[in-house]
Amino acid sequence: MGNIQFQFQGYHVVVTGGASGIGQAAALEFAKAGAQVAVIDRDPAQETEEKGIGLPGEIKSYRADLSKGEQVDSAAKQILQAFDGKVDILFCNAGVGQALGTRGSCEKPPDQEWLRLYDINTVGVIRTTRAFLPAMKQRKFGKIVITASTAAYRPDPVKAVYCVTKLASIQYALCLAKELGPYNINVNVLNPSLVYTNIYSTGTALALRELYPDRFQGCTTGEEVLQRMTESSSVFRRLQRPEDCAYTVAFLCAEEAKEITGQIFNVDSGTVMNL
Repeated sequence: MGNIQFQFQGYHVVVTGGASGIGQAAALEFAKAGAQVAVIDRDPAQETEEKGIGLPGEIKSYRADLSKGEQVDSAAKQILQAFDGKVDILFCNAGVGQALGTRGSCEKPPDQEWLRLYDINTVGVIRTTRAFLPAMKQRKFGKIVITASTAAYRPDPVKAVYCVTKLASIQYALCLAKELGPYNINVNVLNPSLVYTNIYSTGTALALRELYPDRFQGCTTGEEVLQRMTESSSVFRRLQRPEDCAYTVAFLCAEEAKEITGQIFNVDSGTVMNL
């Protein structure tokens, strides 16, 4: 249990990609602190809703694929109606990884893979902010956090598509921070590294083991694969959990962080260090 007790009673929060992983952890953290939370995900978020039962706040989920503009707009319309037009916090967290079959070199991914990731990881963020910004600007108040990745600063030809789309998301967030300052809206970036989420636990990590058997020799579970990856990059050499990122998101959205905007927070156990 953390030492910091966040207070978000009366806040209206939107979290994309909240069916699992970092998004789910953040939705629960906000609900623990009393917020009304709307989760947007293309997958069912029933588990997130159920985990939120009994908390001081409330979680309700909405289905939308962020690569479909009409679905994003429809979900936003429903949420704004439920929230009486008020959105205090927007956590743009949804994203996808590069298909394993397209990894290996910068030349390997076909056009459709570049477009698929860009459409969700970058344009999906743009669609989401565009849908909720009018309401936030009208009230001249808001907190926006956008999930990118330390991969944006760690060029890797094996997953070049992912690296590029995450760097684009960071640049968009910084442009947004400059534009929204006069509206009293903070915009910051969360850069996770190797976080043990459902993506890894349900098969991706073991698929990586098959692609690179020498590197992951002796690993029998997805968690062991991710631990091996962590040991070669992290200062602490330990796995990160979704909750580690959720705490940072909650802090950035608290009034105590009102002077922080246009900043990039690497929650990565020291994988990336900047002067």
